[in-house]
Amino acid sequence: MSVNAPVAKQSFKRSRCPLCAVGMMLTLLFLSSGCAVINHLEELFVVGDYSRDKDNQQKSIKQVNAHYDALVATIASKGLKLDLNQTDVRMNFGEPISIKVIDVEGQKQEQWLYRYAIISTAKDKVYLYFDQKAKLIKFAQEKIEW
Repeated sequence: MSVNAPVAKQSFKRSRCPLCAVGMMLTLLFLSSGCAVINHLEELFVVGDYSRDKDNQQKSIKQVNAHYDALVATIASKGLKLDLNQTDVRMNFGEPISIKVIDVEGQKQEQWLYRYAIISTAKDKVYLYFDQKAKLIKFAQEKIEW
């Protein structure tokens, strides 16, 4: 071996690939967080999938809003008929935002809430009340002036 032989320098360059950087960050996060991430890995994947799918979010929001508008229009035209069953209501106005079982004079009723999907625009609400036979027995429209 010659004394004057050039020494090969090895240089390490940082990767400029954004996916590599994200991968490294996720790996470090995963390794540093221990079992907490493993216990909730499925939920994290679901949240990640949902957040990447903005089109479905917008479609869902538009659908909820359209159903609420249809319900309000039906009430305004006095077309909402008592004795509708829950299946018919779902077919016409979609799924409610929430369903709560309440007690009215010893009788169980379901209270369904309909409103706009985004809470900042959801000042007006419609409540539908169903008896134990899943029939619509009354409704209430709540308008809040801001």
